[in-house]
Amino acid sequence: MSEKHDIQRLPTQGELSITPSEPRSSLIARGRNDASSILARKPEPKLPAEGGPANKSDLASHGDGSMEYSRGYSYYRGLGVPQDYSAAVDWFRKAAEQGHAGAQNSLGYSYYYGEGVSRDYVEAATWFRRAAEQGHAGAQINLGHAYYHGEGVSTDYTKAAVWYRKSADQGEADAEHSMGFLFEHGLGVPEDPEMSRTWYRKAAGQGRVSSQFSLGMLFNVGEAASYDYVEAVARTRTAAEQGEIKAQKDLGLAYAIGQDVPQDYAQAAIWYRKAANQGDAKAQFYLGLFHLDESIFHAGTTEGISWMTKAAEQGFDEAQFELGLLYSRGGNGVEQDNAEAFFWFELAATGMTRSTGEKFVEARDVTAEKLSLAQQFEQRQRVHKWLERHSLPQR
Repeated sequence: MSEKHDIQRLPTQGELSITPSEPRSSLIARGRNDASSILARKPEPKLPAEGGPANKSDLASHGDGSMEYSRGYSYYRGLGVPQDYSAAVDWFRKAAEQGHAGAQNSLGYSYYYGEGVSRDYVEAATWFRRAAEQGHAGAQINLGHAYYHGEGVSTDYTKAAVWYRKSADQGEADAEHSMGFLFEHGLGVPEDPEMSRTWYRKAAGQGRVSSQFSLGMLFNVGEAASYDYVEAVARTRTAAEQGEIKAQKDLGLAYAIGQDVPQDYAQAAIWYRKAANQGDAKAQFYLGLFHLDESIFHAGTTEGISWMTKAAEQGFDEAQFELGLLYSRGGNGVEQDNAEAFFWFELAATGMTRSTGEKFVEARDVTAEKLSLAQQFEQRQRVHKWLERHSLPQR
């Protein structure tokens, strides 16, 4: 799993509202929904975006207080001690008051979601600001969100753009995408399709699929006459045929949404399969989505579950979430199993390396209400053993 900042960003994607009660969304519907409104929805108040501290490698990366922050991290994750958000907050605060930017961002996160403290958006924004002013890219994104949504501060798109830009200049894909959205809609910056494409392209270049969709939608409205997409597709195809995984995925995406090639789900699946067969978890995930979408593949549940499981076993949290949905609903050849659903939701919520953690935690908490405490404990033990068995970074 890729390393991230200690606190993961607040949600920015419209697609986060997918819940176990909703019908399955196709890959295309997800992409277009995400592309249409990256910032339109506020974060759900009770749930974290990507689950707090992400990995230990960042513990000493921002000033003094690293030992205190490390202890807070342990309490937050329940590593070697019982999980205790209140204790985590106490240690985050000790580190934050020593100027540790990661702890300041973590403390802001705790206030934002009311974990270990009463929810307080003003306090959250205050700590996000202290970390952001030290150059912490994740806090800069969070402060940008605060200004965008008017949470803890007055709504101010101009200031949101300032903080997104600071983070984007550090190469943060989420912030790059947010800048693309602001320029696309003229929020806090002049409406500028070319600048919007520039920022979306930067984020898409880091593999951010929603940015690729957004970029594709901009090109599809006829504003990119000077851009030679025929040549771009040809070059991508050449690289894909040579076994380049990213090119195979890009070509699959192009066929999936009909971007400068005829929309063709079968062709999209072919190219995603080539990347999936090389072990790429994201390609396995999308191929699983294709096979689980009956509007694309009839009776494809078995193969869909197989590909989704391959991605999930690599630690791909979206795939883990999808398996949780499958088991929570049942049907289509899958027997409903709330304990199994809880396992996959908990695993996704434990890792949360992407900008989608809110829905993971929500689904886990809803499913937990259907289980006894003993059943929840048993599944959490499974998660712990899974993490050890897969030798993934301790989180």
